[in-house]
Amino acid sequence: MKKQIISAVSIVVLGISLSACKKEVKFVDEIFYNPLESLSGDGTDILTPTRVTAYLADNIFYEDCNLLENREGYIKFECGPVYEHREPKPKNYQMDFVVYEVVPSNFSFCKYKIRRTDIWRDTGKPSLISSYCIK
Repeated sequence: MKKQIISAVSIVVLGISLSACKKEVKFVDEIFYNPLESLSGDGTDILTPTRVTAYLADNIFYEDCNLLENREGYIKFECGPVYEHREPKPKNYQMDFVVYEVVPSNFSFCKYKIRRTDIWRDTGKPSLISSYCIK
């Protein structure tokens, strides 16, 4: 009986220590931590390795994401769906892909140009392409 209690306690301690040692995911390219200002002038996106937050006019929208690819000048998320900060997060949804990549900038006011491509999971084809600026 004493051995079983010691084994059970050991398993619990091991589980706690492993969960405490979870490595924090960070972007390889720190440029993606900068606010991304929409070139269309309709808002700003803020990225973290687990979420895209879009500030549009008086609204804030969220996309919860899983970081799939993470390299210099390029990140790929699995995200979905977009929901407003005043609404509950939808429970059943399909996640699609979102890619952010640094592309050549032809604007003098833009230090870095970032292209966001939303990709349908079903077809693998782009559903939306947006451009952003990091000043």
